[in-house]
Amino acid sequence: LLGLYVFQGLRSQELYLLKRSDIDLQQGKIYIPSGARTASRSLALHPLQMLPLQSYLQDLASEELFPALNKNELQYFFRRLQDLGKGTCYTAKGIRAMVIINWLKVQSLRQVQYNAGHRYISSTERYLINDIAELKVTVAKYHPLN
Repeated sequence: LLGLYVFQGLRSQELYLLKRSDIDLQQGKIYIPSGARTASRSLALHPLQMLPLQSYLQDLASEELFPALNKNELQYFFRRLQDLGKGTCYTAKGIRAMVIINWLKVQSLRQVQYNAGHRYISSTERYLINDIAELKVTVAKYHPLN
């Protein structure tokens, strides 16, 4: 569950839509269906996810990926995660934001838009963070008094 937040940047609502058939361990991919606020996409699974997902799928009797998951259980999950983090505030939105910000450091804006499932590029652009050091260099380079 945590791996889907960390490696694929899923929203909580997307977890409810996932089916067993959306995971292809042979190809190492997961299909995330479109939701009310996101577009569908197919993302690579991280190698650290493969074995836990394989063992989870072997024991799963339902077609739904997380059949017993509800809002209260997710809140409990994140409360326990915060307890382990010793003061760090871990929430589904916070983890997703960190994932998208890290993607933006190494991928193009359009690729991050696809990975995040954003329908509009403006949704992805909100996660762009201006690096102060980079801005200082740019100002020093192009300022007319330099």
